[in-house]
Amino acid sequence: MTKLSQDMVGDDLRQMLELVDGAACIGERMPDADDFRILQMNSAFRTSLDTSDAAGRTARQIFGALDRDAIDAVARITGGGARGRFRQELAGSDRIFDVELSPLAQAGRFVAVLRDMTGAGAAQVAAGEVETKFAAMIDDLPLIVWLHGADGRQEMVNQTYCDFFGVTPEEMREDRWEMLVHPDDGESYVEAFKRSMAERRDFHGSVRVRDRHGSWRKLESWGRARFDADGQYIGVVGTSADVTERDDAVARLAESEARLRMLIETSPVGIVIGKLDGLMGDANPAFLRMTGYDGDGFRPGGLRRDDFVVDEMNYPRERVERELAKTGRAGPFERRVRRADGTEFPMLMHMTQRPGHDEVYAFVTDLTDQHEAARKGDVLMREVNHRAKNMLAVIQSLARQTARDTTPEAFFAAFSARLSGLAASQDLLIAGNWDAVGLRDLVDLQMAFARGSREERVAVDGAPLSITPAAAQSIGMALHELATNALKYGALSDEAGMVDIDWGVAPRADGPRFWMTWVEHNGPPVETPSRRGFGYNVISRMAEHSVGGAVELDYRREGLVWRLEAPGQRVLHSKRNGERWQNA
Repeated sequence: MTKLSQDMVGDDLRQMLELVDGAACIGERMPDADDFRILQMNSAFRTSLDTSDAAGRTARQIFGALDRDAIDAVARITGGGARGRFRQELAGSDRIFDVELSPLAQAGRFVAVLRDMTGAGAAQVAAGEVETKFAAMIDDLPLIVWLHGADGRQEMVNQTYCDFFGVTPEEMREDRWEMLVHPDDGESYVEAFKRSMAERRDFHGSVRVRDRHGSWRKLESWGRARFDADGQYIGVVGTSADVTERDDAVARLAESEARLRMLIETSPVGIVIGKLDGLMGDANPAFLRMTGYDGDGFRPGGLRRDDFVVDEMNYPRERVERELAKTGRAGPFERRVRRADGTEFPMLMHMTQRPGHDEVYAFVTDLTDQHEAARKGDVLMREVNHRAKNMLAVIQSLARQTARDTTPEAFFAAFSARLSGLAASQDLLIAGNWDAVGLRDLVDLQMAFARGSREERVAVDGAPLSITPAAAQSIGMALHELATNALKYGALSDEAGMVDIDWGVAPRADGPRFWMTWVEHNGPPVETPSRRGFGYNVISRMAEHSVGGAVELDYRREGLVWRLEAPGQRVLHSKRNGERWQNA
């Protein structure tokens, strides 16, 4: 009740009091006593208190002793308070009144409304109190609460609703709630809500709405259809919860789970989940592929550790269980494992245990390739050792033979040149992983030092063949020796000489024959050497011996001719050349 004007006196004041529903009076505080005086009253007041006229009498004269609550309430209301309330017993009876005070504009005065708490009146007041408390409880709920009548109009919203949207209850009674819905959600959500009301059933839905800050938030709403005691539909009461953060968290969790699932499904590392007792529950595709259970052979819970572990190697199960119990981790350790088809392979395993559970996770890698690589590494080391010894023997022979055919002064130059030729062949062999060498690459590399500005005077022609490491070493040394001789004495020692290098494969009844020729022409006249030195051994005997072939040397006057023939299988790399020479 708002403050009343000081001008409202006399008959106007009495008429106002008569409009009050219940007993009412105008009171005035008595500052010098804990009491107040009755100035005006309505007819309901006279009837309720059984008095013809109480004007001018004090509250103590009418009620008897005043409770402390009454004195304090009057003091508050006349001291600037907005509202006061107390209960007062009527002396000499069992009647109790609920007294509600509202201030007047004139200092020290107030309006008091009395409700009889005895009998039916008490029940009515109590019901009002319950309703007031229920409304306060609804307002204090952290959920948005709303009420729609049977005609679909919004009848009530709680304070949380108003605070969330920044509206008043009066504004929302005009069905403005549809304006708060996101345009993209409005049609579907509103239609679904109206359809549920038309069908008189419960409602559930999610929608984006604009809050008081202008931000779009996600609400999830639940509505319960309401019916009166006679079964008549009277509307729907509902609640809405802001689930923006929840849905964002759910989306992030789903995205995280999807990434984790993709990581597990595409990981090249096998992952298996099982129990400490050895029962295997689940496995990723990598584990199923490496164990051969990627078809229908693996059934979760149908396979145990002992079904596929053949050998625990040097890491027994008891040690694994101790480490898991102590640190939650075990490994890495190696196991010999049996595939679904009965074949076996080595597996590297790491294990971790889920804290507080008997569930363990194993991460496994197939060691077949590593073991094979290690085996090949051992073979390679032995091969390297063997070849190194052979190379040292060749170098030792080069040094000894070069020293025999040259003076001490010329030894270094001759030996260095032959060693360079040998090194060039080694470079090609290493580049080819000691497996094969392209013959054209070998010729180009060994002739590089001799060509120089004589590029057009050296003609190279031959089939694209790959040769074995042993053939590459001997043919490379022979080419280097022939080129050195041509530069010093033969076709490349003047300005007109030419060298033709050619090779190929010829069919024979006993298998294909490899051949290669070196032909010099237009150079200085050639004479048969008076003695045969180390160079002759390199281009003849060493070449013949290394490939099981035969060398022909023709010291024609117009130019040297060198020809090598050998069995194809001693010179040519079978896998690299394929059908080109096998069926020649």
